[in-house]
Formats: sequence, C-alpha cells, structure tokens
Amino acid sequence: MARLSVGDRIRLFGGYDYEPEWLHDRPEHFAKVLSFFDNGIEGRDSHSRLSASIEFEQPIEYKGLTGRFGFMMGRWEGQTWDPTGVVHLHLSAQVVGSASDVAAVEYVWLESHASYEVVAA
Repeated sequence: MARLSVGDRIRLFGGYDYEPEWLHDRPEHFAKVLSFFDNGIEGRDSHSRLSASIEFEQPIEYKGLTGRFGFMMGRWEGQTWDPTGVVHLHLSAQVVGSASDVAAVEYVWLESHASYEVVAA
C-alpha cells in the first residue's frame, strides 16, 4: 500500500467542520511534506509516534500567528500515514522537524480533525 512520503504535495481541508476558521473561507490549503519525526508521545508504537513536518504553499494567519510551516500529528494509536487521512494540524512560523522543535517553537493548533490527501504536483 502507498504511504504519505517526503516531497508529496497534499491538500489540507476541514474535517468535521467544513468551514473551519483557519481556512478563512477558502476550500483548502496546499502544502509539501518536508520530513517525518518522532513526536515523543509515550505509549504509542514507533510508527504511530511519527508526525509530518509540512510547508504550506502560502502563508497562513491564524490567532495572531503568521507562518508557512506546520506539522501534522496522528489522531490515534495505530494510525498510519496513508495517502489520505485525518490529523491534528498545527501552524508555525518555523520549520518543526523534531519533538524538541515542538517544545521550542511557537505554534498554534488549527484543527483536531483536519483532512489531508496527496494530490498531483
């Protein structure tokens, strides 16, 4: 089965809320997967502990933070990085590529049920 991979272009859009505030009346945002990193969540297996570092194609402003970077965290134990999925989505002004970055950089949580899907480049 195909997996989400570094370099993939993804479409990010609402999950349970079809008009989430972070989209600012847009249907979607696009981003590129930069890397995967161990987010350090205890009690999860090694694959479920992976988060994806992303770079949005355009800056996003939300709750006083403007950034082009972010990260996606899996929602549950055993979740895999399939070509489509539902994730916790976060925004940052700096690249987040490790658990220590998550602890060190300013970021805002965008949505708990954000949807993503791989799209053609």
